[in-house]
Amino acid sequence: MNMKKILLFTLPILVLLLFALVFALPNSSSTKAMLRVPDISLGRVAGFADHIKAAPGIAETSDAREIIAVVNRAYDLMGTAARTFDVSDFPSVFIDTPDANLSRSQKKAIEQILGVEAAEGAGYLTCMLAYYGAWEKGATQLEAAILKAKAENREITADELKAIINANHGRVPAPRREDPMYKTPLEFRSIDVKEDKALVVYDDGAALQEMILVKSGEQWFIASIKPIWVHF
Repeated sequence: MNMKKILLFTLPILVLLLFALVFALPNSSSTKAMLRVPDISLGRVAGFADHIKAAPGIAETSDAREIIAVVNRAYDLMGTAARTFDVSDFPSVFIDTPDANLSRSQKKAIEQILGVEAAEGAGYLTCMLAYYGAWEKGATQLEAAILKAKAENREITADELKAIINANHGRVPAPRREDPMYKTPLEFRSIDVKEDKALVVYDDGAALQEMILVKSGEQWFIASIKPIWVHF
């Protein structure tokens, strides 16, 4: 395999890892930190998180059990979305509230992807929808360009890649996940519930995460996730 082919196959992987780090930066003034999303939003640890371990100090309450179930389901959905881009069930686990504390650049990115109205009241749910929407658009365009090149017995050209980047507001396209779904252990360190809001600290194997959940009606929803310490 020549160098061009090696770069063709390795570049998307490197871009995917770069996006994972860039999008994990909370409240960055850099235009690269367009949306605050958890590390796992890119599927780095996306899988079925059905192995749960909780710290001894976490009380066995109905709220704690429901919160753990919601986090587990969120990982399931993000793992699936990283491979299929199906985000139809995201509203069942994520919610828009001011707790997401989106920056101006993050709202600008949402506006580019979903429109002005969506950006006005954007929270974590909208942020996630915008992120996966942008990922899907770039990935499908990249896949189409690669298939076209293969059909013509050639490699994708720099001009074709540049056109895809320009069509995605300057974002380099990242490929969808193609590896099989796998189980991800979640280790909960603390769950602090105060009325209709909860602060949860847990480790997903790639990072120590801090999550804010709010209770709407009888259900808990994820309003924010940010990494405390990335160690993958």
